[in-house]
Amino acid sequence: MTQALRSSCLVASAVLASAVCAPAFAGPDSPVGFAGGFVQGAGALAKSRTEIDFTGWFNVKPEDQSTVGELSAGYGWDFNGFSVRALGFYILGNQKAGTTTQNSPFNLNEVNDTVSMTLKNSWGLVIEPGMRLGDSAMVYGRIGYGWTSGEYVFTRPYWADRYSASTGYSGFLWGIGAQYAFGSNFYGFAQFHQTLYGRKDVTVTVVDNGVTFRYTDRFKPESMNLTLGIGYRF
Repeated sequence: MTQALRSSCLVASAVLASAVCAPAFAGPDSPVGFAGGFVQGAGALAKSRTEIDFTGWFNVKPEDQSTVGELSAGYGWDFNGFSVRALGFYILGNQKAGTTTQNSPFNLNEVNDTVSMTLKNSWGLVIEPGMRLGDSAMVYGRIGYGWTSGEYVFTRPYWADRYSASTGYSGFLWGIGAQYAFGSNFYGFAQFHQTLYGRKDVTVTVVDNGVTFRYTDRFKPESMNLTLGIGYRF
């Protein structure tokens, strides 16, 4: 079992346990509705990584962790114990997505070259089919699509230079979550999602002794976000 899959299973267990245990806490005296417009604010732990493929040199998958915020808004519909919500979200803050340090095979004096990736302006659109558990709790799945701007930075100490550029990435998003209502309006939630962005070919341009070289390299980022937050239903 891969590390990503193990992490997903642990988060899934925690989220489902929180939903099952939620009715033990004080909540509404009658069933709440999950329909209507809503806004949400949350904090998230993001674990992101990037497959960095410099053709003919190296292929690695470094990863990093970041703490970010998340804002979202959407609308929900109830269907006799089931619910469907549609929403859009925006990540507040940048997500570090891996750094690698390599020695050049082309110049023995060129060592400790560093390539890093940072995800910026990340957002997505999500559909959340859910099922009620008791009067005030709900568990739900998440499926959608995400977009981000990935900025790579390439530094070479031997040449004392630095190169960077941003490329847009998009990809499939999936996840799970649980929600517990504190009343007819306010609710808390815990959720997990993973976004698998598509691979992009990127032209990396460097200058050695006044001569410009261009290389086509590949980047494929992904991110796993564990989110805890509070929402308000109108």
